Amino acid sequence: MKNNDKETCPNSPHETKLSFFNAIKTKFKKSPKPKKTSSPVPNKKEVGNNEHKKLFINLPNFSFNKKNKNLNNSASAKNYKSDDLPKISLENEVQTADKSITSLPLEEEKNNNDLENAIPKQATSSSTAFYAIGQYKESYVEDSPKFRVVVAIDFGTAFSGYAFSFLNDATKHIHMMGKWENGDPGVINQKTPSTLLLKPDGTFHSFGFTARNCYQDLSPEEAMEWMLFDNFKMSLYKSNNCNLEKTIEAVNGKRFSAFKVITETLKFFRNHAVQEISLQTGYSLSNDDILWVLTVPAIWSSPAKQFMRLAAYEAGLASSTNPNKLVVALEPEAAAIHICRLRQHQLVSDKPVLFDYLQFKASKEPQSQTKLIDEFEKQCRYIILDCGGGTVDITVHEMNSETGLIHELRAASGGPYGATNIDLEFRLLLEDIFGSDFVESFHTKCPNGWLSLMMFFESRKRAADPMKPSTFNIALPFSFLEHFRKMKGHTVEQVISRYGNPEIQWTFQGMLRLSLGTMTKLFQPCTDKIGDCIRDIVKSVKGIRYIFMVGGLSESPVLQHEIRQLSKYVCGSSVKVIIPQEASLAVVKGAVSFGLNPEILTARKIASTYGAAVLNLFDAKKHLQNKQLEKDGKLWCKDIFDVFIKADELINCGHVVERTYVVADAESKKMYVNIYSSPNKQPLYVTDADVSKCANICLDLSKAENNLKRLIRVRMEFAATEIKVSAVDSSSGRQVEASIDFINV
Repeated sequence: MKNNDKETCPNSPHETKLSFFNAIKTKFKKSPKPKKTSSPVPNKKEVGNNEHKKLFINLPNFSFNKKNKNLNNSASAKNYKSDDLPKISLENEVQTADKSITSLPLEEEKNNNDLENAIPKQATSSSTAFYAIGQYKESYVEDSPKFRVVVAIDFGTAFSGYAFSFLNDATKHIHMMGKWENGDPGVINQKTPSTLLLKPDGTFHSFGFTARNCYQDLSPEEAMEWMLFDNFKMSLYKSNNCNLEKTIEAVNGKRFSAFKVITETLKFFRNHAVQEISLQTGYSLSNDDILWVLTVPAIWSSPAKQFMRLAAYEAGLASSTNPNKLVVALEPEAAAIHICRLRQHQLVSDKPVLFDYLQFKASKEPQSQTKLIDEFEKQCRYIILDCGGGTVDITVHEMNSETGLIHELRAASGGPYGATNIDLEFRLLLEDIFGSDFVESFHTKCPNGWLSLMMFFESRKRAADPMKPSTFNIALPFSFLEHFRKMKGHTVEQVISRYGNPEIQWTFQGMLRLSLGTMTKLFQPCTDKIGDCIRDIVKSVKGIRYIFMVGGLSESPVLQHEIRQLSKYVCGSSVKVIIPQEASLAVVKGAVSFGLNPEILTARKIASTYGAAVLNLFDAKKHLQNKQLEKDGKLWCKDIFDVFIKADELINCGHVVERTYVVADAESKKMYVNIYSSPNKQPLYVTDADVSKCANICLDLSKAENNLKRLIRVRMEFAATEIKVSAVDSSSGRQVEASIDFINV
């Protein structure tokens, strides 16, 4: 029977391989070659061998419709006089014979008539107004990437998975990988645990269910030598020290390179996806046929996002010379793309089903073909609540229901309030009952036993439902009982009895029994933090109509109940809570849709302020005295942060910012431009505590006849989730490109 709902219906886990073969001829037709851009490409000889580099770094706050605006103008620079131009250096630390840096932006010299006439008036825009001098030409034009399949990897803290879709499939049907080796018997596992097992020498052994099961089968001595990593994604949360030498801790306490751990994880998914898709289609698929989409939390720091991209390069998903093979998608945005296109019968009812017969009867009735987006007003505002294993990402969007385009209204918020936070509360409960010294000892000396204990708790945590009062039995491993008896000298049963809490008991079956009230209290720190974030959003953004709950933790009935109650209390009856039936798959499926159509996201709030270090004329009323510098009979203020774009501004994809500078020293053979970032909207100096250097550009001026007449144009392009930075010597046409680098600069 033909399925007319393929584009939005959830994947059936029982799809046969036949569906692949029936459509394979159309799916693997060669895509037509993209038309070449009309932008002029200069002769390669004009570009220095070592200067022509194209590097990228993923950032969380830029939109995706590629409508680049040319901010250049035809104002001529030939009327400038060398005496009118500032002659200054930017930073003391680079004051060498060959290292003189550019200076004051030309628009600062308002008192000079020639300059004032040459500089165009400010243009009106949604962000800041910028000046440009002369014509600008790109020295590098790149063809659109060619691929046949979009594969999205949802690398989660607790569970991970991938989905894919064929570019030439007219239905854009999303196939979910649901066949993991050594998965739980009798269960369709569409995700696998984010667990990596390395051999004692640090080489890869296994990932997911296989890694977990193999580690549990090791002897206590072997378990202390092998390295099992779980929940390791959280090590990158808000880490400003994401250097490539960073190490993380395995469950047995041994430390290993975080970069290698994440690289091996991504390499596993690359190999698994290529092999599985090739096997099911009968075609030998190569990595060149795939556009990879990698999801990351929206609240991650910029260094953490760059860390993930570099690991993806090392894993072979893409490379610094071919970065367009990898798209970095923000998890809540990907989820929003998926959830808005669901139909009504694909959502979780806000009323609990009391009898199985009613649920069976409802499944036999005709299913609604109305999409959720069809109910939206023309401009609909909603909150995306992405509750995952480690973090909770909260973003606010506005969607145009007629065009389907989305833009961000508020920068992402949230924190480490995910499922692992509930696990931490359970550990604190164990420490309160059995003692923190014992729990730490058991965790360190019996790592495979600790893993088993947390697996038992995970299953009980998922089953907790405030609408179905019950108790929860958690099996304590034999190693737990024995280790406690040897360390404390008495039994677990005796300690629980002396603890004296009637809601925590020891059963005759040898299990720890928790009441529903005790279990729900473990959720309370998370729900309280999430509630605070939602209250802040409702105060600052008016007109919210929906709250979308996605992510693995959003499948918890406890969290669903708490958010619905909070919505009624804080937002009123006008706000509706929407939960897809497979909330844990919303991110990965939305990431596939985003890879197929990245232009759906049109604008995003930028999280950081970006700019360059310059010198301005010294003003005693606003500049610090220790920043004063005298040069050529004038007083200048050094270390000024010349803002390109401010934090929290709404910008479109392809937004271009340009600044024009002049060379400071006639004898300089090189010119350096340093790019900085700050969370502050208006940083004053590049030496402020919250300012960090993120890029460095060096131009060769050795062939210049007179540097003081030379204009240098610095350009920043906010493309997709990356920033491209370049500097152009307007005299020679030579261009140098650099990356926004939060790790190596």
